[in-house]
Amino acid sequence: MAATFRQCPICQYPSSVPFLKLQPVPVFCNVLYPSASAARRAPASAIHLVVCENCALIYNAQFEPALMQYSPGYTNPLDVSDRFRAFANELATKLVKNHALYGGRAVEIGCGNGFFLERLVEKGMKQGIGYDPSAKRREETENLPVQIFPKLIDLDHSLGPVDAFICRHVFEHLSDPVEFLSKLRAHIEKDDALIYFEVPNANQMLDGGMIWDVIYEHFTYWTSPALSTLFERHGFEPISVSTGFGKQFLMLEGRPSALPYQNSWPARADVHAFKKQCFRFGETSTKLISHWKSVLRNLRTLGRKVVLWGAGSKGITFANVVAGEEPLLAGIVDINPEKQGRYAALTGVPVLSPANLNDLRPDVILLMNENYTFEVTNLLNEIGVAACIQDISQVLHLAA
Repeated sequence: MAATFRQCPICQYPSSVPFLKLQPVPVFCNVLYPSASAARRAPASAIHLVVCENCALIYNAQFEPALMQYSPGYTNPLDVSDRFRAFANELATKLVKNHALYGGRAVEIGCGNGFFLERLVEKGMKQGIGYDPSAKRREETENLPVQIFPKLIDLDHSLGPVDAFICRHVFEHLSDPVEFLSKLRAHIEKDDALIYFEVPNANQMLDGGMIWDVIYEHFTYWTSPALSTLFERHGFEPISVSTGFGKQFLMLEGRPSALPYQNSWPARADVHAFKKQCFRFGETSTKLISHWKSVLRNLRTLGRKVVLWGAGSKGITFANVVAGEEPLLAGIVDINPEKQGRYAALTGVPVLSPANLNDLRPDVILLMNENYTFEVTNLLNEIGVAACIQDISQVLHLAA
């Protein structure tokens, strides 16, 4: 298939360099299925990651926006984890305090179940309004502190004065980030309104060789300089761009700006250096996939059972690019009850609850996200499951 995007979606430059190809992969990692046979028929497509030779943006040149129809079947709440709830709680406290949002009104684009809006209201904001086509509840009573609408936000119509616009893990999904930012900027009525955007940290992904962070839902992959530059070019003043959640996230805080943008795209030398980093990632990814495939095959030969911990994007990606159609995994464990008893896209691997491990008795548990090591270890101790727990970010020869 010809590339869907022949020019950079940010700077429109016609030349980009490919460095990673994956196919087929699920169009939606975070849609699970009621049976293994249904899961194996899940929509699939290809990922061709490229880096723009002008602005150094990473994007999937094979991305097809028409495939991305989000609905309530899309399940990706992270707040079932104590570790993540603590992170979100600390973030809400910081934003309300540092930007004097007490008594203010927040709008969240892509709010999920409204967990973060509830935290903002809990910390002192008066009202939170969320928009998300995958949301499962709808509240239209105006005097409720948190209202959620299961639809895309309409930036062509006024929302009234808003003190904070929140957008967490949505921006990387958008097929036209420039149009979105332009509309958002034109929509903001308060000159001192806070904007808070949170995206996966591409530098962390590249440096750590985390191929498991590459998913079809993500059209763009952001570094701190690229994110700041784009916002500055489209009418915003970044106050800070920091990292959080074990450096896995980029967190941009900013405000509307009336000043014309002065700076240009990155220097050629910087783009060239970044291209080299992308090439190394592509090479490392190939080696990692080969390594883990060999490890799982060896463990299966030895009669050992292997499960993944985490049926989110990382786990579903690992299952597809490493195991594929081979029966190398006994299951994927997830603490979210909504995911348990369902099956992973394309592979058909079952999603288990932690309680299932008492009967399954796995020999090896591959932990997909190091942030949850303490939480997972404690839970396994509580339920009495003894297994070798391996952080996927550390490449060890488990079959030795």
